Amino acid sequence: MKFSRNIVTFLILCSLLAACSTAEGEDAAEVFKQAEKASESLESVAMDMEMSQTVSTEGDESTGDMNIDMSASGEMQIDPLLLHQTLEVDTAMGEMAEMPAQQIEQYVTEDAMYMTNPMNGEWMKAPQAMQEQLTQSASLETQSPTKQLEMFKDHISDFSMEETEDSYKLDVSATGEEMKSLLSSVMEQSGNDMMNEEMFEKMSINRTDISFVLAKDTYYPETVDLSMDITIEEEGQTVHMTQESNITYSDYNNIGELTVPDEVMNNAEEMDVPGL
Repeated sequence: MKFSRNIVTFLILCSLLAACSTAEGEDAAEVFKQAEKASESLESVAMDMEMSQTVSTEGDESTGDMNIDMSASGEMQIDPLLLHQTLEVDTAMGEMAEMPAQQIEQYVTEDAMYMTNPMNGEWMKAPQAMQEQLTQSASLETQSPTKQLEMFKDHISDFSMEETEDSYKLDVSATGEEMKSLLSSVMEQSGNDMMNEEMFEKMSINRTDISFVLAKDTYYPETVDLSMDITIEEEGQTVHMTQESNITYSDYNNIGELTVPDEVMNNAEEMDVPGL
């Protein structure tokens, strides 16, 4: 169970990325500075995400492959913080037949999470203990596109920058200890301390590529792309995970007020989660 929880924690964190002229250092730092300033005017944003993940496990307890394809579409409000999204998850495990796609709708606030049961569509509310764990592992605030970018500001010197007519593209590629250092710093800034030094020692980062595209006129992120290849060894188990994800942001400050509907709050039954 400890091994599974550590893997889930890492996935959540990661749960938490024409011809051009290239620049580094001060230019990229200035773009980060302007993006940080632009975040002060951010009120709301729409998001679309596509993620493909493959997890291969070998060891004494279990051996097999799992493929997960997930798409999500939603809106986020900054003050008060509220995320509303719909998700579709397709899962295939080894030689087993592909499972039916699961469709889930969610409302997430700073102190509550509501979601539909993928089996019957009825609303459920996460128990307080589960909500506290989610808050520790992935703060809702850090899902804001500008906050995601700000978490990398202390490592701006690691980024390269390409400039086009209407955008800036910031890229970083790293492996091994270099990326471990960056991830450790990012987690510290996001308030996430669930992945300790021992877990990092058991992880081999084979390759990670992160890319941000920012609009020139607003300095708001337009897309975030993440490509990752890692291996984790623990308790006789070896897990190799590859992930490709893309997030597209749109409709900045053009979304009406978001609230959790009364029918959701009044009808949601608390989820029965073993061990909580």
